[in-house]
Amino acid sequence: MAGNRRVMLALRAIGRYHRLNQQEVLTMYPIVGIIILVLDILAILDCVKSSKEAGQKLLWVLLILILPLVGLILYYLVGKGKSS
Repeated sequence: MAGNRRVMLALRAIGRYHRLNQQEVLTMYPIVGIIILVLDILAILDCVKSSKEAGQKLLWVLLILILPLVGLILYYLVGKGKSS
C-alpha cells in the first residue's frame, strides 16, 4: 500500500509540473509569433529592395505571406542567393 501511495504522489507531482510547463509554453506562443512576424517583414523588405524581376519579387512576397515560416526559410535558403 505504501508503494502505491508513493506512486500516486509522484504522478500527482509530475502532473503539476506538466501543467506548469504547458502554461509556460502557451506564454511563449505570442513571443514566437511576433519574432516570426518581424523576420517576415524584414524578408519582404529585403526581397522588395533586391534586384530581382518584379514577377519574382511578387512570388516571393506572396510565398512569405501565405506560408510565413516556410516562406521565410525558403527565401533565405533559396531566393536570396539567386538575386541577380
